Amino acid sequence: MSRFVSNKKNNQILSKLNEGKIDIVIGTHKLLNEKIKFDKLGLLIIDEEHKFGVEQKEKIKKREIDVDILSLSATPIPRTLSLALNGVRDLSVINTPPENRIPVNNYLSVFSEDLIREGILREIDRHGQVFFVNNEVFNIEIISNQIKKIVPEAKIAIAHGQMEKKELEEVITNFMENKFNVLVCTTIIESGIDMPNVNTLFINNSQKFGLSQLYQMRGRIGRSEKSSYAYFLLPKSSRINEVSEERLNALINSSEFQSGYDIALRDLEIRGAGNILGKEQSGNISSIGLELYNSLLESAVDSMKNGKEEILDFFLINTVDIDIDSRIPEDYIDDIKIRLNLYMRLSKIREINQIYEIKEEIIDRFGEPPEELERLLILTQIKILCHESNNIISIAGNRDVLKIKFKDSLLDIKFYLEKNLIENIEIKSKTMNFIPESSENVLSELVILINKILKIQEEIKTKFEEISGNIKNN
Repeated sequence: MSRFVSNKKNNQILSKLNEGKIDIVIGTHKLLNEKIKFDKLGLLIIDEEHKFGVEQKEKIKKREIDVDILSLSATPIPRTLSLALNGVRDLSVINTPPENRIPVNNYLSVFSEDLIREGILREIDRHGQVFFVNNEVFNIEIISNQIKKIVPEAKIAIAHGQMEKKELEEVITNFMENKFNVLVCTTIIESGIDMPNVNTLFINNSQKFGLSQLYQMRGRIGRSEKSSYAYFLLPKSSRINEVSEERLNALINSSEFQSGYDIALRDLEIRGAGNILGKEQSGNISSIGLELYNSLLESAVDSMKNGKEEILDFFLINTVDIDIDSRIPEDYIDDIKIRLNLYMRLSKIREINQIYEIKEEIIDRFGEPPEELERLLILTQIKILCHESNNIISIAGNRDVLKIKFKDSLLDIKFYLEKNLIENIEIKSKTMNFIPESSENVLSELVILINKILKIQEEIKTKFEEISGNIKNN
């Protein structure tokens, strides 16, 4: 079922579905229409799952209670991948490419007439075909005419989703029959297209596309034993933002087969995992950090699976929010799967000796850690110390000043704390302001301060127990 099937044929299919006379039906979003009644739906397979919104995927699940769902995607959206990585969904990865395939050659360049002419002529000379993607319908004819001037030898056709279906079908058919060798089109070629003779791709204004979109479009070429070429074009006049640059670099650096999973992981790291219970399919990780996010989600999943009521991880109760660069740099560990695995392992640490064990392993595998990673390890240590104090709720601030919040009032022991702690602190009822001596060593100084607080707490507890014991004895 699709828009290319006549209404009469669609109605016949609907009738047979309702009567249970069809075992398998293949279609587009039309199958999500509430008017469609299934006799006994048992399995829903969603191909190109990243093309569907949350509401669309939930429609059938709400209508059909006992339906199994298999989602297929070369680049799963961050929300779906995060659900799989954290155990909410099962995950299988197919790494084996079709036989005799050659990895795509990738190029990132500003819009260049010389480059476009060279790429198109190379393909035409070997009797191949070219996709030129321009996702703005209003100027697609202008781009087509520009290409005609650059490469007069090329036979060019235009295809986009606003065309009449018969006209669009005719263009695609003629292109498949090799009547044209360049197709200037929108992202309609992103999925469902298998044309082994097309082995050169140009994407105009590539900075405007998502990572999965770029990967999907690149997947339209290189579907034979011939060498293939993908050109990601940027405008000459404007500068691209940091996120777009990260996306494009991730794609250029992932040209091997089975790189879709790696790209999806990178997309998760760049965009965040979205709203697990809501509609957003990306975002949110940056607001709390990947480490804490993974810890909270894993804790919640484990609690739901085991029927526990308490789902809060202690990292949620003891939050440390210091404006300082703490992460695993890409130039230190370039494999995103290893980076995410280390973030997950750090989120599970509950004892300080485990930090040293992970650090030794990291040094053994990758060499001395950079400053950013050292700070991440110290922050993990600080979170554990906060939990051990059973009193420190949160720490927030920057390199110059930190605010420490406590569960219990400090006024009763204020004199004792000020006498035994360093000078650069200010104690209020349930807060302590701490000004480090060196902004470069703020985390190390904070560790020393918390250890002193723990020691003082233990000394006060011991003295209180001694006094209580003496009173009882007397």
